[in-house]
Amino acid sequence: MAANTDKFRKTVAGPITELTGNISATDTVIPMLSTNGYPTDTAIDLCIDRFDPNDNTKFTPEKMEIVTVVIDGNNGVFALRGRGGIAQTHLEGAIVEPSINTVVNHNDLVSGILQVLNQDGTLRSSIIQGVRDSIMPILTADIKDKAVTSEKIGDREVKSINLEYESVLLDHLADRVVTPDKVSPSLIQAGTQNVTGISTAAMSEKSFSVTFPTAFPKAPKVFVSASDIGNVCGEYVVVALASTTGFSGSVGHTGASSSGNSTLQWVAICV
Repeated sequence: MAANTDKFRKTVAGPITELTGNISATDTVIPMLSTNGYPTDTAIDLCIDRFDPNDNTKFTPEKMEIVTVVIDGNNGVFALRGRGGIAQTHLEGAIVEPSINTVVNHNDLVSGILQVLNQDGTLRSSIIQGVRDSIMPILTADIKDKAVTSEKIGDREVKSINLEYESVLLDHLADRVVTPDKVSPSLIQAGTQNVTGISTAAMSEKSFSVTFPTAFPKAPKVFVSASDIGNVCGEYVVVALASTTGFSGSVGHTGASSSGNSTLQWVAICV
């Protein structure tokens, strides 16, 4: 269920909508004309009042505000106000756009990743301990032949053991101690990708592709964040296809830009 505290938030390349009523600086419900196509399984960042609704060539940075909301019908609810810009009053008819704000979304993405990984990319000790605590009961002398059966597990609850985790349980844990070097490096990987040559015109994007340093045993989940493109509100990145060896997608912006370059930061997790 989506929550305004989600660290990993989806976005969408439009459509642009507008407020259907005035909101104060403290309102937590954002009423909109339409939210068609907006994600509902995660929270979403919205940009309000980036430009004059009567003249879309006139930018209004003094009015612009980034909010994080959960979509409910045509409303954004549980709004976290002033995540970019200042929480302030906005009038009916103000333009509302889906947004990946570089500071807000990127920092939340990093905070979420750091719950699992250290800065050098290794698993945090708390995660290692959690794995150890969860698998130690079945790593008994009864499994020395490397065959896991329901009789050996007994009445312990085990919902699934896939091939990737069997390789960790059976091949690497003879001493029953979990350390980062025993967990396959192909289960989680991260990196950066520079994308250049994006047109500076509004509503422009460019395709990109990334090859994983090590092939995954199956297609992973991929999370990508795009750096700021010329101080534009409306940067976005879309992953179109992910395979065991890499992924591809598009990065772009909805507004006019002063730069055609973006740096992507990505994390791929095999689950």
